[in-house]
Amino acid sequence: MARTSVEYRGRATALSRIRVTRLGVAATAVMLTAALGGCAQAPGSATAAPKGVTVLDYGVTTKSLSSIPLLVGEAKGFFSDAGVKLNVAVVGQSGKVCQQVIAGALNVGECSTSDAIQAIGSGGKITIPFFMSQSVLPNSVYAKPGITSWSQLKGKTVMVAGPRDNTMYFTKLMAAAGGLNLKDVTLQYAGSSTDRFAALKSGAVDATILTTPYDFKAKTAGFTQLDDLTKHLPASQYAGNGVVVGRRWAANNKPVLKKLYSAMEKSLAYALDPKNKADVISVLQQQAKVDAPTAQWGYTKLLSSGYFFTGGKPDNGGLNGTVSSLKSLGFLSHGTVPSNTDICDETLVLGSS
Repeated sequence: MARTSVEYRGRATALSRIRVTRLGVAATAVMLTAALGGCAQAPGSATAAPKGVTVLDYGVTTKSLSSIPLLVGEAKGFFSDAGVKLNVAVVGQSGKVCQQVIAGALNVGECSTSDAIQAIGSGGKITIPFFMSQSVLPNSVYAKPGITSWSQLKGKTVMVAGPRDNTMYFTKLMAAAGGLNLKDVTLQYAGSSTDRFAALKSGAVDATILTTPYDFKAKTAGFTQLDDLTKHLPASQYAGNGVVVGRRWAANNKPVLKKLYSAMEKSLAYALDPKNKADVISVLQQQAKVDAPTAQWGYTKLLSSGYFFTGGKPDNGGLNGTVSSLKSLGFLSHGTVPSNTDICDETLVLGSS
């Protein structure tokens, strides 16, 4: 039987305590609204700023290389050109971004499609108006030096983001391909790659799943790359990510949402144009506060690889695959499986009806 821990007390000073808590959508909304008080906007409103600029409360898990459209858009002025100012809040976990959008504490947020689907299936009134990536975020599993195969992890400790997070599915998929059942390891949880890398570096866990730039940090620190998720999940089998919005807010703020989409598209087009490579790498260094080799790694993994794209429309096969992954893990039960049109409402900015 799998030994499962829902709390990690790391030996590294960077991690003192990480706890995974599952809350119902309604309870979470009430708690967040009460806790955030005046910071939460009334549903259906956006904060108007002087001179025709609209301020949006915008949530991310971390302001890192995975948010390239945001970083480039801010640096190049695409948002201000569109009449939008983003108040960026770093929330720390994808699921919490969804929860804060549901509560009305955020107008827009970047959370994983997996978390968005679970929230919608639980009754959360949110949707994805457009996508910015067309495939799964590049993730790799890194292990302590000396561990060179999945089979060597039997009886050891593996860390993922959470028991209901997409990293659980990703790790399970890769482990199975390598001949390991996750029932034969001790699972621990930490919501961000930052914390998971700290746990690996401290020796508190034997292996963990990481995304850019922490995969690069692990590689340069001498840890062993056991697997690369992109080998297992093409865009036709698992959806990329976009932004989530509350349905009521979006219905009342379509012009603002269209401005945001336009700015994101300009940012993506600029970042994806090879002639802008040197400038984009410079932007990533400054905005994500990383060195040149790390910025170059991020550019290659996230832009040259085709992870990000323009056009906003998801691959329906990818959405179906994401839903199937959640059903296989028991995270969606009969009667709570949202349709693709529930997940992505293309009528808001993409023009479909």
